[in-house]
Amino acid sequence: MSGVLSDHFVHAYGGLRIYIPTPERCHADHPYAQVIGQDNLRRLSQVYGQEDHFSLPKAEAALLAVRNSRIVHAYAHHKTARELAAEYRLTERQIERIVAAAGVTAPVDRRQATLF
Repeated sequence: MSGVLSDHFVHAYGGLRIYIPTPERCHADHPYAQVIGQDNLRRLSQVYGQEDHFSLPKAEAALLAVRNSRIVHAYAHHKTARELAAEYRLTERQIERIVAAAGVTAPVDRRQATLF
């Protein structure tokens, strides 16, 4: 399962006790299949389909780290703090803090020219 799909799955069901259905119960109308797709649900069911219920971690710290890494990469290569703030629904100041914590600066072509 790709990182984006697992992100969606954790956002939807993280912190809950879940049960992965057996392969023969993996249908397109299953709620998990609607989030991650039927093929991915079948893959999960092949590994976890016979297991009891288990708690799916929220993984908030990991998800924030991934989000922040994506923000830093985009800022360093092609997007402004304003664009990223709109995309991630954060403030420009939050974007600036994330980028500063990573020690990244804007590319030379986006920096303000010296005045004197």
